[in-house]
Amino acid sequence: LKKTPLKEAKELLLRSVDPSHLSDEAVQVSDALHRITAEPIFARISSPHYHASAMDGICVRAEDTFGATEFSPKRLRRISDGNPIESGFTYLDTGNALPLWANAVVMIEKVRQVDEETVEIFESVAPWHNVRLVGEDVVATDLLLPRSLCSRPGTPLSRSSAGPESRSFLRGMS
Repeated sequence: LKKTPLKEAKELLLRSVDPSHLSDEAVQVSDALHRITAEPIFARISSPHYHASAMDGICVRAEDTFGATEFSPKRLRRISDGNPIESGFTYLDTGNALPLWANAVVMIEKVRQVDEETVEIFESVAPWHNVRLVGEDVVATDLLLPRSLCSRPGTPLSRSSAGPESRSFLRGMS
């Protein structure tokens, strides 16, 4: 047995483990755990790809809520045909897409149903309040994984952002 200085051992190791001789192969994103990327992987779509409710409640135009307080609630009428009317609302759950006319969500805890078509709200909300905006997690074209990085649990390589197609990973590095 011969002792080798650390610096020399590192150089020897790096020369002997040259990944340039490894070829790449197409691997489905869902099967890519613990694989080394052969090229950078970019997001194909934004996540979320729509404006989503961050709360259960009602979607509204924020300006329709201005002035509403616990002591001076504001009444809103339900929009049933998808066309916004003055001071309208629609019910939605967490994760649901907001209609194009809406720009805020009032939490259900701040809403009292008056009748089938009318509610009272007890707070004003600013535009985009309680809304997850397009691309809040990942924007299309964001770098998800650089070249030569091992895909591990927790790396941002979700099928929805990376796309369903296969990507290029180094062969034999699973």
